[in-house]
Amino acid sequence: MSLAVNYAVSGRNPWSYHAFNLAVHITNALLLFGILRRTRDELALPVTLIWTAHPLLTEGVTYVTQRTELLMAMFLLLTLYCVIRDWKLPAVIACALGMGCK
Repeated sequence: MSLAVNYAVSGRNPWSYHAFNLAVHITNALLLFGILRRTRDELALPVTLIWTAHPLLTEGVTYVTQRTELLMAMFLLLTLYCVIRDWKLPAVIACALGMGCK
């Protein structure tokens, strides 16, 4: 569905595809930072920066077909964040959306 939206926005021009993937990657980094800050505050920033710039993870931004991996990771991290915050219903919804991505 997200690919159809991107196609409606920019057709075959890849800028919107990469912009969406970058936005999801940054969201993943922020979710990881939120999780780590609640568990190991002193390591949150360095681990998040390393994770964000790691070449295996940045390929999701450059390859459009890796969007499923980015979205699945986002919903997994969102599930973990909701569990840490003790938000049960949002955790179940995020988990279901993550399974739907794969």
